[in-house]
Formats: sequence, C-alpha cells, structure tokens
Amino acid sequence: MFMVLTALFCALAMSACSQLPPSSNPAPQDVMPARVEPQSFCRRNADTDPCIPHADDRLRALFAKIRERRAAHFNWVDMQARYGDTDYWRYPDAKGDGNCVSFVLAMSKDLVAAGIPWEAQAMVVVIQPGTGIEHALLLLRTDAGTWAAEQTRVMTWDQAKRIYKPVRMSQFGKSFIDQWVVL
Repeated sequence: MFMVLTALFCALAMSACSQLPPSSNPAPQDVMPARVEPQSFCRRNADTDPCIPHADDRLRALFAKIRERRAAHFNWVDMQARYGDTDYWRYPDAKGDGNCVSFVLAMSKDLVAAGIPWEAQAMVVVIQPGTGIEHALLLLRTDAGTWAAEQTRVMTWDQAKRIYKPVRMSQFGKSFIDQWVVL
C-alpha cells in the first residue's frame, strides 16, 4: 500500500512540476547539468519521504552548477525603480535582470527541470542584520539537511541562519506558493 501511495505521490509531483510557468530567461542548454530522473529518485527513496533528495556528490554538484550558471547570467535591478513595487515578482527578463526573488524563482525552475522535486524546495525571506533589508534565499531540503542558495553562494541552512535573520518561508507546491509561514 505504501509503495502504491508513494508512486501516486511521485506521479502527482511530476505532473505539478511540468505545469510550471515558463521562464522569460531560459537557461542555455549547452550548460544544463545532467537530469536527475524523478521516477528512479522516488523508487530509491520509497522508504523515506519520496520528494526529499539524497544528498550525495552528484546532487551537490548539480545544485552548485545551477546556481553558478544562473548567477553568471543575472543582473540585479531595483524592482521599485523599474516597476514601482519593491515586492514585484518575476522571472529574470531576457537580459537576466531581476532581484533576489527573481533569482530564487529561476533557480527553482532550473532545479525542477533537472529533476529535483519542487516540493523539496522553499523560498525564505531573511533580513540582513544591520541593514534591515529583506533578501530571498532558495532552500533545498535533503536527507542530510537543508541547503540554501543565493546569487553569490551555496551554504547550509544553519550557516545562512548565522548570517541572516529568517522572517518568513514558503514551500513551493502545486499552486506555486501555497502559504507563508512566519519564522
């Protein structure tokens, strides 16, 4: 019974992932990392949470490569100046322009395209101490802990919490952002 439910859950997760909104700044295919197959991932992890990736060297390399590739094609812009709203959400445009939220959304889309379940990812809003400025990080929950990424680096969630003060978080899901949780 558990295996049937796990297979159904994985099928639903893959269906939800295929319905993501298109990015206006698709990644160059020649630098796209090798895809992790969700079906084999779910079978390998059926005795645990089927959407929590195994933290091995391949996953670490994939996560770092996607962050590096996204960062190389990213230009930070002030959303207030450009769109009149500091909380304006969008994927990076064709020139790679966006803010930290744009970066998180695009990196998450790239991870899903590489086969990493959307449900294992979250966006967290943090405050940079001393400035009071809000900043977004992408979190990836693995079986060995949670990793965080921003434009400049990848770190563990514990390391990120020593640098930033977490404010609120939302796990990605079928309805894009299901709900925010105040931290």
